[in-house]
Amino acid sequence: MSNFQAVIFDLDGTLINSVPDIANACNAALSARNHPLHNYEEYKQLIGKGLRNLCERALPINMQNEEEIEVCHEILMNYYLEHPCDETEVYEGIPQVLEKLHAAGLKLAVLSNKADVLTALIIEKLGLSKYFTIVSGLRKEFPRKPDPTSALWILSELSRAAGQEIAPEKVLYIGDSGVDMQTANNSGFYALGVTWGFRSEEEIRENGAKSIIHERSEIVKIALG
Repeated sequence: MSNFQAVIFDLDGTLINSVPDIANACNAALSARNHPLHNYEEYKQLIGKGLRNLCERALPINMQNEEEIEVCHEILMNYYLEHPCDETEVYEGIPQVLEKLHAAGLKLAVLSNKADVLTALIIEKLGLSKYFTIVSGLRKEFPRKPDPTSALWILSELSRAAGQEIAPEKVLYIGDSGVDMQTANNSGFYALGVTWGFRSEEEIRENGAKSIIHERSEIVKIALG
């Protein structure tokens, strides 16, 4: 019998490598406003708390005002919506993992701090929609991760789809950042950190990972027991 009834995945750095497209979109906004640009490695440290927050962190300190952030965010969103998957790739082995979990009857979901419209668009374009009961990005009605509100809403939707209540301890939450580990623990889920993403193993460990894995295939072993 499976250890878990549901699995919730972070998106960026967990299921997909999206750094190039996020970086290109943000750099397009910075360039349009004559601000210095950042390289891909720098963006790995800036990503994770939503695209508006990304704009704020990417701007020069003396330009981090509400007006400039809003202008850059709008440019970024317009660019990203036109180029959501130019260079984004699903991590090798992830489709096979999703197939096995789905076939085993687990309820699967995605929870991202990326804008909801972009999260759904990218999952669709990459051919992953068929595996997930719920795909949710950052929505106006919910605070962003690590606040547990959106994660617990997803749990209620997965329970409805399953026809029975799924207890929080029966949810495996998988992510690559400290924010993800905090989200899992704040929600009462099992926090599983992955090291192939954007953040360090140290960050994941310090923020409460119950386990840390280095290979995609290990997801199946933990999820199915």
